[in-house]
Amino acid sequence: MQKILHVSDNPEHFSSIGSALAQIPANNTTPVIIEIAPGIYHEKLTINKPYITLRGMGESSAHTVISYDDYALDLMEDGSKRGTFRCCFY
Repeated sequence: MQKILHVSDNPEHFSSIGSALAQIPANNTTPVIIEIAPGIYHEKLTINKPYITLRGMGESSAHTVISYDDYALDLMEDGSKRGTFRCCFY
């Protein structure tokens, strides 16, 4: 049976995508859909748990945006450039 988590400004829902992801156990075996209300979410996300689906709930994909400010020429602590292999998603 799948589980649905909601992200929105409703106090009964998660306020961020990251907080919804944190509630899912690392050894998750149940499909989980995270429904995301329209808006701009400025979060750096790492999804390393199985069976996770993110679903924007706006009228189109343009209404639900996930962004973060990492970019290929960003300097790392050691002075090297971030590069593209550290900032992409699938």
